[in-house]
Amino acid sequence: MDFFKAQDDARRNTKKLVFFYALAVIGLILSVYFVLLVLFAGAGAGMGSLWVPELLIGVSTVILLVIAAGSGWRISQLSKGGSAVAEMMGARLVKSSTTDTHERKLMNIVEEMSIASGVPVPAVYVMDNEPGINAFAAGYSTRDAVVGVTRGCMELLTRDELQGVIAHEFSHIFNGDMRLNIRLIGILNGILVIHLMGMILMRSQMYVRLGGGRNRNNATIAIIALGLALTVIGYLGVLFGRMIQSAVSRQREFLADAAAAQFTRNPEGIASALAKIQRHAEGSDVKDAHAAEMSHLFFSTGQKSWMNAMFATHPPIPKRLEALNALHLLEPGAARSSRKPQPSADKTAKQASGQSRGPLGGHDALRLPGITPEVLIAAAGTIEGDQLEQARLLRETLPEAGLHAAQHTGDAPQLLYALLLDTETSVRGKQLELLSTGKEDDVAEAVLNLSEAMGELSGTRKLALAELALPALRELDKKQYEQFRTRVMDLIKADGRQLIFEFSLRQMLVHNLDAHFGIRPEAEIRHTRLSSLIPGLSVVLSALSHASGGSAEQSFEAALSELRKLQEQGDAVAGAEELPLRLVSAEACTAASLESALTELAASSADVRRVILDLAAHAVCADEQVNEREMLLIRALGAALDIPLPLMG
Repeated sequence: MDFFKAQDDARRNTKKLVFFYALAVIGLILSVYFVLLVLFAGAGAGMGSLWVPELLIGVSTVILLVIAAGSGWRISQLSKGGSAVAEMMGARLVKSSTTDTHERKLMNIVEEMSIASGVPVPAVYVMDNEPGINAFAAGYSTRDAVVGVTRGCMELLTRDELQGVIAHEFSHIFNGDMRLNIRLIGILNGILVIHLMGMILMRSQMYVRLGGGRNRNNATIAIIALGLALTVIGYLGVLFGRMIQSAVSRQREFLADAAAAQFTRNPEGIASALAKIQRHAEGSDVKDAHAAEMSHLFFSTGQKSWMNAMFATHPPIPKRLEALNALHLLEPGAARSSRKPQPSADKTAKQASGQSRGPLGGHDALRLPGITPEVLIAAAGTIEGDQLEQARLLRETLPEAGLHAAQHTGDAPQLLYALLLDTETSVRGKQLELLSTGKEDDVAEAVLNLSEAMGELSGTRKLALAELALPALRELDKKQYEQFRTRVMDLIKADGRQLIFEFSLRQMLVHNLDAHFGIRPEAEIRHTRLSSLIPGLSVVLSALSHASGGSAEQSFEAALSELRKLQEQGDAVAGAEELPLRLVSAEACTAASLESALTELAASSADVRRVILDLAAHAVCADEQVNEREMLLIRALGAALDIPLPLMG
């Protein structure tokens, strides 16, 4: 699966959404206009022409204002992102420290998928009152993404089946479908308001007694007729909405199914989940009142209605199984075959001991030979090869003390402090002094004990633990987070320098948690060409080049060569003019200059981000191997650009 192509497809679907939405609005305006013409004619208003500009302008203005108000209200409700969608459907946040068997299984799967893909661990929700088998992913970006499942999905599916469903939802996260889907909820609500207005008008006249003169009777009848007309027209708006949902989401479900089969290397996992929905008494039904307007978010059709036959938001399950070559699972008495063979004991032991050279394997800072720019770019926003299996192995071999701390809100900050403790005795002493307040918030001894219990860890494993702690850290209140953030910055500054791991960890925390706590808003797009990013891009490419185990000049030149190649191919983002990129000295590539550069690069369009990652990948892979320093830096770049990159090394 090509991450950037999928993002382009999502943008094209946005244009399709705008087109269909415009048609729906025009249809509603014309419908109301002609209804009013008929009512005025019946009331003897003397409108004998079908063309009354004043009336059309008035109707258009009112309808547009109503739709804008309805959409604006719903969009404001959903401004928090995925969590707002989950809470609207009555879902409950699963605590990262849960000990419930089913919830722990779900959390483990989500965590493994996050490690394997490089997506920050999303918040996980359960719809406790829903016995059907269904799931959804929602949010504006990876920073506010959530994954939600019904109780039936969590309890009735096996681990393999649940993993297939979660992989399907992660595909929607990668593909940019979430942002499109949440916008769709907001704008369709504006159309539905017309229906509600009609109902209100009719009900307002239901108990008005006829009498008081012919004019009053005529006015009452006219209002009732208008209310009835708006109700019918509004219902047509519901049909328009379902048509839009169907047009936007139907084909994406096939793609997400295929991606889930690819990610898990186990097509029968997701196929068996679909077959189980077909056989289950409740199917995939979601009883919540918001299920209809959010039907395009779900793993499978959320509600049964006659509209599903005409404007289904999901392909029929037999069609989805046919695409997965698994129709046999619907045959009477059909049973899933056992899962693909697990790695041999020797292979598992080798991976667990840190000798594997695949992605996510290895305790020590390994070099990854044979990594090409194409391989690195292809790893963005997807899960390839054995990454998911190795993510599971990585999680299982992380120190138990660290895992326990990552799952508990009270201990997660201490885990991050422990990961930042320096190996040099004098620096560690300064850091512990910063944590020794002599007050209730004195955590120095606990942090030291946790650090010793975890032992020595590579930078990639430390970063994996930090990412697993994200859900618990999101459960802090804002005041606690601000104290935590200050302490992290103080610990990093304690030695007067900033290691690459410290910088990468800081970028990961700030990028994901600052947005969650409302400290840093999403960057506005200011750059659509590389030519406006020369200073920042020079610093980032230089830092990556200096982190290389080979020649910095060679690495930087590899990026420039790729840029010239793009220019020869006529890439609009790269432009045609020679760009004054220069290799900045290692001393000038400070943490402050890097942070400033990444902030500026984050304000780039999607096409510019694609080219930036391409140039960075060529700089990193110039010596045909990737070391841990390079991997940590390029992941910090990926985090700033909202491009998920898996841990490697």
